[in-house]
Order: sequence, then structure tokens, then C-alpha cells
Amino acid sequence: MGEGTVGSERDSWFLVFPITETLPNLLRAPGTLAVIVSSLLVVGLGRLRTGITRALECTTAGIANGELWRLVTYVLPHEGGWPHVLINMVLLALYGWQLERRVGPARFLIVYFGSGALGMALLLGRHPIDAELGLRSGASLAVFGTVAALATWHATRGGRRNPATPWGVGTCVVLLVASGLLSVIKHDGETAPRLGWFMFGFANHTLGMIAGVILGVAVDTHISPVRRGIAAALAVLAATSAIAVGVTRWA
Repeated sequence: MGEGTVGSERDSWFLVFPITETLPNLLRAPGTLAVIVSSLLVVGLGRLRTGITRALECTTAGIANGELWRLVTYVLPHEGGWPHVLINMVLLALYGWQLERRVGPARFLIVYFGSGALGMALLLGRHPIDAELGLRSGASLAVFGTVAALATWHATRGGRRNPATPWGVGTCVVLLVASGLLSVIKHDGETAPRLGWFMFGFANHTLGMIAGVILGVAVDTHISPVRRGIAAALAVLAATSAIAVGVTRWA
């Protein structure tokens, strides 16, 4: 498992909807499996004791108080309960093991939690993280970052000439459009015009994918150490700058 398997013909494929292959491969992906099990466990416990969710969620006030760990822990509880976590974990099951097989468990976890943290930091720079907007907990940014990192992995190995690249990019676009539509449905079309909520969901999840692209480059050993270092530095700079802007604007 991990980078030792890279180079086979199978690794040149971006599997869009690998129903028959997901379960056996998921069982061989300890990082992805651990995230799924932990998320389901935290949501289950959170339904019994809401204090667990409150302790892990991310809010503007919490970040302003220096509780930066919330940028990581918020991906485990899900404000929307079981429907919310099941959608996210199904998507992670489809794509997480594909990325983990290529970069290994440790780098996969860096991409997953790092995309969630950087995506939420960028989100904080755009608008407050509060109950009204329903953004305090959930793994969507981390999951979308994982898919984007997987697409990036394929793109760096041949660019447009790689047959997997258009499938990866196309999957990212479809997921972003779906997130916009789900945002409209979630808010019962109360916004005027409807495009407002669509762009709300689309733009927010785009931040997770941007984070995934940056971190996907940062952990890819196929890329030169200098470029990986630049990507890592960019991630840190973007996160700290967005947090500073968000806290100044909203706290």
C-alpha cells in the first residue's frame, strides 16, 4: 500500500464511481478507514451528548480565542447529523483510498485534515463561522480537498495527455455543482435570487478543492522538493492570512 504500488497501469486510472472495487481497497487503506470510522463514531456520540459536537466544532469566536485546533477537529462532527456524514463518508470511501494508495496513509491524512483546516481558514476570511450559516462542523471541505488532490496527482503525471486528468477535473466540477444545488435545497429556496445559495455552496466547497490542490502538490514526491516546499509555505501563509482577516472582520 502507498507509494510502493505507484507505477502500475491501474494507477494511471481515475476511478469515478468504483462500486465493485471500493470495499476491498478501503479495507487496505488504514487512513481512509480510520477517518470514516472516527467520523461515524463522533456523530453517533454527538447525537447522544451534544457537548461532544460543541467541543469539536469550529466557530469564529473559538478561533479568535486561540483555539486553532478547532480547524482540524471540526471535520469529525457533522451539524447535519446522519444524512450529512453519510454523504461525506460515501464520497470519501470512493476517492480516499485512491489517493491513499498513491501517496500513503500519512500523506493522505495530511491532505485530508489539512484541506479541512485550510479550507475553513479561507472560509473564515469570507464570512463568519456561526450557527446561522450552518458551517460549524462537517467534512465537506476535507472530502472535496481529497478529490482535488487526487485529480492533481494525475495531472502532474502527464497533464492533459494523461487520460485520467479530464475524468478527475470533470469529477471536481460535478461535485461543485452538486454542492451548489444541495445548498439551494437545504435552504428551501428562501434566497432571492436562488443563485445566491447556489454560489454559496459552490464557492465554499471550491475553497476546499483549492486547499486540496495546494496540499496535493506539497505531499507529492514526484514533484521537486523546492516546489513542494513552496506549496507547503503557500498553505501556511494562506491559512494564517485568512485567519487574521477573518478574526479582524468578524470577531
